Amino acid sequence: MFDAFSRRSLLAASGGLGLSSALRARPARAAAGEIPKRVVFVYGGDGLLFGSWEPQPLAGKTQTTTTDWQLGRMLEPLKDYRDSMIFFENLDMVSVHHDPTPPSNAHSQGATHSMTANFRKDGRTPGAIGIDQFIARELNKNGPVTPLPSLEVACTAMHLEGEAFAKGPGQMVPFLFKPPEVYARLFPKPPATNVDNAKALQEQKLLAFMKEEYASLQPKLPAADRDKLVQHGRAVDELWQRLTLTSDRDANRPPPSILDPAKTLNWNYNAPRETAWAERFTVASDLNMKLVAAGFHTDTMRVATVDIEEPMPALWGYKNGNFGSTDPHDLTHKVHDPKTSQSKDTQARDAIFREGRLKVDKLKILLDELARLREVDGSRLLDHTLVVFVSQIANGSHSTEKLCWFTVGDLGGHFKTGRLIKFARNPRGRPHNDLYTSVANAMGIPITK
Repeated sequence: MFDAFSRRSLLAASGGLGLSSALRARPARAAAGEIPKRVVFVYGGDGLLFGSWEPQPLAGKTQTTTTDWQLGRMLEPLKDYRDSMIFFENLDMVSVHHDPTPPSNAHSQGATHSMTANFRKDGRTPGAIGIDQFIARELNKNGPVTPLPSLEVACTAMHLEGEAFAKGPGQMVPFLFKPPEVYARLFPKPPATNVDNAKALQEQKLLAFMKEEYASLQPKLPAADRDKLVQHGRAVDELWQRLTLTSDRDANRPPPSILDPAKTLNWNYNAPRETAWAERFTVASDLNMKLVAAGFHTDTMRVATVDIEEPMPALWGYKNGNFGSTDPHDLTHKVHDPKTSQSKDTQARDAIFREGRLKVDKLKILLDELARLREVDGSRLLDHTLVVFVSQIANGSHSTEKLCWFTVGDLGGHFKTGRLIKFARNPRGRPHNDLYTSVANAMGIPITK
């Protein structure tokens, strides 16, 4: 069993301010005009090309330091956000080395630990709640604070259920990937000013009637059934509370016309992958990133998870058989294997580079939108949001060491950014548990492990 990891190793990343501010109790729901904290986990799937994303020394320097470094070539599109970032050197998924349950395959090994930092339930499913769902649950444990506890969106042409995202042992989280569905999830009703008060009153009376029925029925049921009824009643009550929440940020919702670019997308499974599927990935992903930002801007949720799945090969110029490989997965492995000719083939490496750059470009759309949208005091949404880039592995060879993970944003000054935090290898690097503990602290959840 691995040790319980503390947040002390990331105290440096918060500039000495993290300990007291993370433990200070604060109400989860922001008062009118108060700016809430938000966190979005951006899941980059199979990681990025090794040797392309690592922080580099400044021009004329031979080494990086905590404050003197620049982004690697892969992440150059994010250069405007360099001073808002914290990069981690030698951050590892240490927990995978202690899990007694073997993974179904090498990808499952990292995927089932990446969001939970805990033992898996079986070969393909996590054995604990993911950090995103945990934070959402804790923020809402004393009652709903936003219409949605969290939002889960995939940037993909045809999303399949992943192995990383769980609400509890084996309880996988579904993701939305079609922009109209994401919009409907965020904004299911007209703005609050147009709500029919008579209908709302009728719904409230119906809920009151249901509560009375539950109360009269409970004493007549066996204990097990009674508990189920109580849980169902709580779920109905929580749903009602969410539906009746009002916000002074309703005017920030984007008009339905934001979905216009998606109207011509062909979502038929048998549509041509080189054209229709590639267009889905491009158009839908861009819209979904903007909708996540809109959800924060309207205070519809405080937690989001975005899964950027592997881009269609046509988008990065690959066809099966290129460079002596059978498919994109095969090429990724060969490029990362120093024993192969592909690892030394500039064109093969450039192809895998372009695949990773497409993921980075999608992340940039989210950051640009968070930087564009303004809060009530004129500050950027990004100034009150923490973006956490994670993945299931460090590179295409299934390594879970030296992860390409980083954060963007300081959550209103909680973190001291523009820093490269270097952890020692002893013999492994710092466990990713530490990062998740610090993120929870920053969101006002005082956990220590």
